[in-house]
Amino acid sequence: MKIILLGPPGSGKGTYAQMLEPKFKRISTGDLLRHINKNTKIGKEISDILSEGRLVPDDIVIKLIEKEINKENIVFDGFPRTLEQAKLLDKITTIDKVVLLKVSDDIIIKRLAGRMQCLKCGRVYHIKNNPPKKKGICDNCFSILHRREDENAIKKRLKIYNKNIKQIYDYYNKKEILYEIDAERTIKEIFKDLEKLLNEK
Repeated sequence: MKIILLGPPGSGKGTYAQMLEPKFKRISTGDLLRHINKNTKIGKEISDILSEGRLVPDDIVIKLIEKEINKENIVFDGFPRTLEQAKLLDKITTIDKVVLLKVSDDIIIKRLAGRMQCLKCGRVYHIKNNPPKKKGICDNCFSILHRREDENAIKKRLKIYNKNIKQIYDYYNKKEILYEIDAERTIKEIFKDLEKLLNEK
């Protein structure tokens, strides 16, 4: 089964994708770009693009994803982010279910204000909802955690997300593979609903 977890920044996509491991192989484009081998041709190209502050083109991202699709169970963590990416993804694989984690903008702003991330392995934490075992230290690789954006930066990200998600929503809804989950509840409640949804035929 190949599934996509969609939702605004701070909706918990990364958290639930990690919780689905090892039953599902998690694919996060952020992780793929962070851990690319810079000695390869494509790695050097990506490194040059990122060092110039540019976005990596969709066709290159799709090439990276295509190399990772070697298992039957895949969960895409926050990809695609645009309608164009969704169409490109359909060319290399078949998506079974798309799960939209629904959260209001007000709650997202509150969540992200307390969000921390490990810049080394990419794992995300929250001061209240998902704190690390040791304050300020990543559970996974023991690196120092860093705070995320301020409120203005969060609002800008939400504006971009809200603009793109309608097209993606309509695209997958027409395919009748789109499902919604109320992601304003506890992690335990949300994950229980997610597992139930994935077990349904």
